[in-house]
Amino acid sequence: MRLFFILGLLFPLSAFSQINKDSIHFSGYTEIYFAQDQHNWNDHQRPDFLYSHTSTNHVALNTAVLDFKYSSNRLKTQLSLVEGTYANKVTSSEPIGFGALYVGNVSYKLSRKENFWLLAGVIPSHIGLESAIGFSNLSLSRSLAAENSPYYESGLALQYTSKNNKFFGSLLALNGWQTMTLRAQQSRPDFGSQIQYKPTSKITLNHSTYFGEVAVLDSSQTRFFQNFYAQVQLKDKWTVQFQADYGMQKTGNKGLDKHWATGFIGMAYQANEKLTLVGRGELLKDPNNLVISGVNNDLWGYSFNINYLLDEHLMFRAEWRNITSNSYTFAFQNFNDNRMNGLNLSLAAQF
Repeated sequence: MRLFFILGLLFPLSAFSQINKDSIHFSGYTEIYFAQDQHNWNDHQRPDFLYSHTSTNHVALNTAVLDFKYSSNRLKTQLSLVEGTYANKVTSSEPIGFGALYVGNVSYKLSRKENFWLLAGVIPSHIGLESAIGFSNLSLSRSLAAENSPYYESGLALQYTSKNNKFFGSLLALNGWQTMTLRAQQSRPDFGSQIQYKPTSKITLNHSTYFGEVAVLDSSQTRFFQNFYAQVQLKDKWTVQFQADYGMQKTGNKGLDKHWATGFIGMAYQANEKLTLVGRGELLKDPNNLVISGVNNDLWGYSFNINYLLDEHLMFRAEWRNITSNSYTFAFQNFNDNRMNGLNLSLAAQF
């Protein structure tokens, strides 16, 4: 009901008769999952540094998204609502009522001849290879890199796409690091950039940056972050992904003196039209506890996936994932361990 109420505000009934139906698009996505690790977690919840597929020992809803898009020659708008354990955790710090919002923005084309747009509102993050929509990711679970960089952001973006669609560039003025509103600790907007190049239809190269404030208790600190990723499709059967992130943060008067790094390598083999096999290796080094609370956090791990298309719009996935650390302690029920091993199963549908 909330969606139809908002759509009614955006487009009164009298206006729909003037809109070309080809310019209106509805879509949806639902992902159900079951997760089980080698020991039971307190409250059946995985550690705080994970945001997707975090509930264990029972069937749960990770994401359910209802998406509306309208476009014309010079105007585009998108509104997406989301529910699930992912949304409940990743938007837990947002004001009441914002937790159900996944995307909400308006774009205006600034040039009649060039593909140059001004976008305002809430948008998916310009950082990273993986998104909250699992159907578009190679692996079922999100990498440590994806979980510890923004899933979404809000503000303004100037976007340009070349006529041959090989180059995309964006400059952003943002409210902050994964937030829809300006936090009380912040005093200025933040900035970001993205450059993406596709020399062929099988190669994607991307570099993204973020510079601004992050809220820390009752103050803020300056953060500079860089992300690079590449995706290459080989001989129509193999897909290789690589991502590397590096962040620096000013925690005193001596400059950007603390840092963290994370990344992964993933490889997928499409055995046939329905079956894809995926492997991923990943690491996160956070010696100064900037993104994960704890002491000298070094995490690394691997995962193996079987992805099977039951239908064009329905995918079943099974994943075995390991995350290990020499310094971080995983606190299970009545048991501590330096690793977590888990089985993840999911059923995802999109239309």
